[in-house]
Amino acid sequence: MKKLINAPEQVVEQMLAGLLLAHPTLHQIGRQLAIANGNLKRKVWLVSGGGSGHEPLDVGYVGDGLLDAAILGPVFTPPSVESIVATMKVLGPKRPYLFIVKNFASDMRHFTLAREQLVAEGYQIGLVSVADDQSVDPDTLTARHRGVAGTVLMIKLLGAAADAGMALADLQTLATEVNHQLVTLGVALSSTEAPGQKAGL
Repeated sequence: MKKLINAPEQVVEQMLAGLLLAHPTLHQIGRQLAIANGNLKRKVWLVSGGGSGHEPLDVGYVGDGLLDAAILGPVFTPPSVESIVATMKVLGPKRPYLFIVKNFASDMRHFTLAREQLVAEGYQIGLVSVADDQSVDPDTLTARHRGVAGTVLMIKLLGAAADAGMALADLQTLATEVNHQLVTLGVALSSTEAPGQKAGL
């Protein structure tokens, strides 16, 4: 796979800088690896996030009719609890939020802990876990139920509902119903390759 990267240690920061140059309606949230759409006036904001390296998720789906904000971590690593909390404090408690989180253990743990801390400080934040994947863990031979391609459909459906003025509790109910009927199966011909890593390692 060919990659056009200036410096592997700055790949996330430079990717975000390029995205912001290409899309003037987006802006960085404070000094965090996070962006928001400046156009939206929704009652409830949709916020997703996760490790970088899965683009266009999550930053590629920040925009009209989709996500209001995305919070990124390093490559293949979810944002820390501290980063999520810091991002949300820049956005402020003036509106409810819904976290859309892909069902990976670290992602769920970080967003859940951040949500608990923020709720204790007066924020209104719901959380939905996307668990569409039906692939099998090769070690345990059990279904993994990760949040993968189905996340795009979840974002689009919730985006339309949020645009229609749906309240936080109703958005969570809709997300739960969608999640129960969302099934995908991903297939790859090779393993991932992180920036700076030599092919085959």
